Amino acid sequence: MEKLGDIAKAVGEYMKGRGFNIAHLPYTIKMQEDYSWYRGNTDWHTYRIPNGKRKIKHTRKTLNMAKTACEDWASLIMTEKTKVQLQDDNAQKFIDKFFNEIDLINNSRQLIELTMALGTGAYVSRFNTEQQKIKVDFIHGDLVFPLKWESNKIIDCGFATVGGQRGDTKVTFKFITHTLEDKKGKDGKEYVIREVCIDQEGSIVRDKDLARGLNSSSEYEYEIRTGTDIPFFQIIKPNIVNAYDKTSPFGESVFGQYLDTLKQLDEDYDALFTEINVGKKKIFVKGGLLNFDVKSVKDFEDDGEDSVSAKDPIDYNDTAYYVLGNDWEDGKPPLYVTQWQLYVDQITNALNMNLDVFSKGVGFGNGFYNFNGSIVARTATEIISINHTLYKNLRNHENVIEKALIGLTRAILYLANFFLGTNFNVEQDITVDFDDGILEDKSKKRTELLALYDAGLIDAVEFHAQDRFSGNREQATKFINVMEESGTMRDISSGFGGFGTFGGS
Repeated sequence: MEKLGDIAKAVGEYMKGRGFNIAHLPYTIKMQEDYSWYRGNTDWHTYRIPNGKRKIKHTRKTLNMAKTACEDWASLIMTEKTKVQLQDDNAQKFIDKFFNEIDLINNSRQLIELTMALGTGAYVSRFNTEQQKIKVDFIHGDLVFPLKWESNKIIDCGFATVGGQRGDTKVTFKFITHTLEDKKGKDGKEYVIREVCIDQEGSIVRDKDLARGLNSSSEYEYEIRTGTDIPFFQIIKPNIVNAYDKTSPFGESVFGQYLDTLKQLDEDYDALFTEINVGKKKIFVKGGLLNFDVKSVKDFEDDGEDSVSAKDPIDYNDTAYYVLGNDWEDGKPPLYVTQWQLYVDQITNALNMNLDVFSKGVGFGNGFYNFNGSIVARTATEIISINHTLYKNLRNHENVIEKALIGLTRAILYLANFFLGTNFNVEQDITVDFDDGILEDKSKKRTELLALYDAGLIDAVEFHAQDRFSGNREQATKFINVMEESGTMRDISSGFGGFGTFGGS
């Protein structure tokens, strides 16, 4: 992310020279700001406090709620139980194995977390000819460069990676474009993928050894005509309106409109530490009361315990004591204690109030977070009972991820057919099952389904489709057939399950 400015500048120069629309590229500045809040390390967090003689540098403490919120969204959306379901059993086995090999769940969770922070992310599929393997890149928003879009849907897109050093000093970038073009000599459209290597000024860096199947005059290191209009990239964004720039093809960070609230949260959190430090007990001691003078105190600091008499009654390493020397206010006792009232409760209340504002702003609803010495999220039971807002927003975000995962799966099936010689049906029905158990009272839902079944309003297939398979009737039918063939099927009303260990219905 630190190289974002260099990458955006280099890619922008390259795109401008080829007539691409670059009006949206300044949005990368907004991404940089959001990323600094995601890291909890902004220019605002460092400031100076005047003390009457000079300004003292200070770094604010941070709760890092921007990252916490993004982590929580990613954990809610993508769990270990998330599963892509296909019609064809052979395709299902292939996809299950492939997604396990690329660690789809964990990599997706990290991608979603950064997408919630930056506003945009992407899955990009490719085939590695050297390894003869299908690969998936999980691209962060700062490396995504829309080339053509309609109604905020990105049609053509470029993706950048840092390519390392070329020659003596030049840092280079790989820029891979996916553009939908007319097929050569045929009707229809196909995606064409091209890779180019550019330097920091956006100029072409040509390495003849890297050209694969192209003549030496081509600027591209490779070019592939895919033969299909199935995109090999899937863009994901938070399912919210980009209020920063509604015309931009980029999405907006879930906390992008709540930077002021993040500031106030960190102000409150930092104030807690200041309140405790300033409010510590202080014991002021008249110098003449003790068996040393001001010079010996300095000696003690410089030389250690040898400079202090064993008769000294206090431990000079204890910061509660402060020796004022022999200058003493008339009427003051030779030793007195000060301790200010702490306002920790008041500050904590203010912090929780701002947590509510932030929690609602990023889509979790009121009361999702609570501060009691540390940030604590609500329990699953509490979420089910109080948080309709969270449930609704989770569904909205899941819709985006579902479309992306379905698109990713189709791209993988096509690549497998094209390069590996398989014969999968790329157009088969594909669904995604998310684990919404934390937000669903499944016992209550099952009771409601049972009532509908007993009333004759739904059949056994629909019961099991809704109860077990996220509405997928085909999978429910297969389940019933297997249970009937094995003799473990029983009547739904006898115990909700539809199967048991005691024989038929």
